[in-house]
Amino acid sequence: MAGLVKDTRAFSCVAGAALLSFALSGVVFSRSVLEAVFLFIALVLLFWAAVYDHARGVIPFLVCILLAVLSLAAALFAVPPTAPSRLFGFLLGLILPLLARGLFLRRGSEALGLGDVHFLAALGLLLGGKGVLLTIVLGSFLTMLAAAALKVRHLPFAPALSLAAAAALFL
Repeated sequence: MAGLVKDTRAFSCVAGAALLSFALSGVVFSRSVLEAVFLFIALVLLFWAAVYDHARGVIPFLVCILLAVLSLAAALFAVPPTAPSRLFGFLLGLILPLLARGLFLRRGSEALGLGDVHFLAALGLLLGGKGVLLTIVLGSFLTMLAAAALKVRHLPFAPALSLAAAAALFL
């Protein structure tokens, strides 16, 4: 694991810097104070997941719980997306990664951990159906690009998922 951390430090640093700039942009360009607070907290949680996954190889379950609580609070205060879209996003964010994990495990590889599954389910609650699909596609693409550029086979998934989720928050 120590070699993995050294090889991917640049990727995670870029992801962290991008997330911090997204957080500042969210606060500056949001339409209301409530939306600014929501975006800032969401982006701080995404940053925490990315940094922790890079450093330790796991995504803290507490991040997923806090994202879910934030999503439910946002739904109560009518911050988009709508509650049905959030529920659909949760189901997509849970079922698609579980299916992918099952396929990887059948081939004898654990390419997608349960932390990634929990994280994507929480992101589905946060972003809704369209947002979580965009996050999965963009996060997978970013991870493949980073792996090819760094010439490594294994990368933590949360930094790319966090970047993709941050982008989806602003779309």
